[in-house]
Amino acid sequence: MNFDLQKTINNVKWKQLIITNIIIISCIAFAVYLKNHYHPAMAGMVAVMPIAFVSFYFAKKETLDTFAFSMGLGLASYSLAAFSFYYFIRYRDYPRLKSILYSMAVWLITVCIFYCLFTDGPYSINGKH
Repeated sequence: MNFDLQKTINNVKWKQLIITNIIIISCIAFAVYLKNHYHPAMAGMVAVMPIAFVSFYFAKKETLDTFAFSMGLGLASYSLAAFSFYYFIRYRDYPRLKSILYSMAVWLITVCIFYCLFTDGPYSINGKH
């Protein structure tokens, strides 16, 4: 297999890459500022949504509805994992690492269920059953 670095560099969509990175870095920096000076919940909201919505700008028009629905499912699974982390820390008094691992398990299970239900399952949005 022959790898051509110059061809790979020439095929990169530089404008898209630069815009995305500027937005993501700005959101992360602003989220860190909010976490340090105000409230961590505000930081979480600022970090997640703008980063997620950047991808809408670059999605193809013919797949935008499916992409938006998938993004909603992704945010729902992320929210369930975040609330489960809060539950494990606050009400179960689990150590931080154990809470993270359990929350990741909640996220993974949720994503698998959503995938089975909404990709080609009974509630599919792509018309396949």
